[in-house]
Amino acid sequence: IDIDAAHSRFGLHIKGPTVNGISVFGLIEADFLGDARAADSNFRLRHAFVRFGYQDFTLTAGQTWHPLFLTEMFPQKANTGVGVPMHPLSRNPQLRLAWKANQATELSVSFIEQNNFKTAGFPKGSEFSQMPEITLQLKIGGTGPAFAALTAGYKRLAIPDAVDTLKTNAMVNGMHAQASFRYKFPQFTLRTAALYGDNLSELAIPGGVGRVKGSTNENPEFASLATGTLWADINSDREKWD
Repeated sequence: IDIDAAHSRFGLHIKGPTVNGISVFGLIEADFLGDARAADSNFRLRHAFVRFGYQDFTLTAGQTWHPLFLTEMFPQKANTGVGVPMHPLSRNPQLRLAWKANQATELSVSFIEQNNFKTAGFPKGSEFSQMPEITLQLKIGGTGPAFAALTAGYKRLAIPDAVDTLKTNAMVNGMHAQASFRYKFPQFTLRTAALYGDNLSELAIPGGVGRVKGSTNENPEFASLATGTLWADINSDREKWD
């Protein structure tokens, strides 16, 4: 386990008044686990968002976990890697609208930009793509021992000028999908998920983009490299060992 001063973390949880049935919650959080080239001591922003709630709807605006990182279930590791490169790790600026259909079912849509976590080789690919990444998610369970989630999304990135030298405004598209499952047994909890997607490098997962064979300089075509991951995590829920 890597424990040092860079792991120091602080934040503010702010709860506002409820006005006309609308509740307000805000979070800003930071730590010192910035660029490793700066000896693990750069100050960085983790979360900075405001969340509005009205009846069965919530609207989150700001930077927080990517929908593929489920706070309800992720590998229970002691270090900050949280299972990469098998498990996605990313925090993004986003707008997320969630509807709680009932006590055990939630449906959400997220519109996502890239900030600290960017696709490798695409420093402004999301910014210049003319549209945000769109992700849909369905969560089921949580009130009992079982929990499941289905997540699917689409993103489009602008090819950098260094690659698209003729500046043809070439774009590359990508899809991703994830199925997640958790079950709490009497003595332990099982968590598992399967993820498949195109060029998932911004999620700390191997990926990339290649040029389509036969495409011309005047009309270049690019395709994302697909990656699939599968992970499982079992941890004991016992408070002590005899």
